[in-house]
Amino acid sequence: MCNKLPFGWLDIANCEFIRGWALDENTINAPISVNWYIDGDSGSGSLLAAMQTNVYRPDVNAIYSSTGDHGFISSIPNSLKNGITHPLYFYGIDSQDSSKSALLFGVPKTIRCTGDATLVSQTTLTAYPGTTISAGDEVTLSWVTASATAVKILDHNNTQLPNVHGAAGNVKA
Repeated sequence: MCNKLPFGWLDIANCEFIRGWALDENTINAPISVNWYIDGDSGSGSLLAAMQTNVYRPDVNAIYSSTGDHGFISSIPNSLKNGITHPLYFYGIDSQDSSKSALLFGVPKTIRCTGDATLVSQTTLTAYPGTTISAGDEVTLSWVTASATAVKILDHNNTQLPNVHGAAGNVKA
């Protein structure tokens, strides 16, 4: 079998967090490593972090017929909140040959952050399936917030859903 390079997408990068996904079709149900570079690509920038995909992404799993955790989320380190413009580059690391990697789609993204305590609240809420949902259908809700320490999701009866904790996660409803 031919070794395919990983692929994925950097969904968002702002002054509070980054979020995206990556997968390797050679090991489609397994997490992979993602390297995060600042101020340039892998040839000219600085490696800021190496992380694992460890966040469940039902949207990615549905599209690629996978069952693994392919998402990644990280806060922006204070070292980047210095008022300087920083381009961000993310690479999926090949699961069969760690010397090979592929630049994720949606990069570079550029941020310019200060250490100000005033932050803009941003929330992303997704539902799977993302098509028409009928009364009584089960749906998986996923969320990522910035500036929040907790989330409250209410059902159609204005009752809080159980098992909704933290600033990011997912729940079946």
